[in-house]
Amino acid sequence: MAGYFKAGWMIAIQYLYTTLNSIPGVLLIAAAVLMMQVYIDTHAEMFPTAAQRADLRLLFLCIILGLTKLDGLARLLRGESLKLSELEYIQAAHAFGVSGVRVRRATFCRTSLIS
Repeated sequence: MAGYFKAGWMIAIQYLYTTLNSIPGVLLIAAAVLMMQVYIDTHAEMFPTAAQRADLRLLFLCIILGLTKLDGLARLLRGESLKLSELEYIQAAHAFGVSGVRVRRATFCRTSLIS
């Protein structure tokens, strides 16, 4: 959606995923696992078994890995939304005064169903 509007949102989202991409993955994973270990140690009563502690660490590791791999998807989606917003029939709809919500609903929903 940020690519469609080409405004401050696009800059903010692009800054977010560029910053996330600039952090080395191994360093981010190591820091996240260390933070989780400190949390588990300080709240030991919440995790009585080793299996619960291991499950929490694995969940947190999966979340961190997912966040670090989002930048490629974000770039792809941004490029596709920029491409869609520049199509002639979208510009014609804007010229005829069709609201942005209606154009997005008609275009993006149909495009996602076709793909």
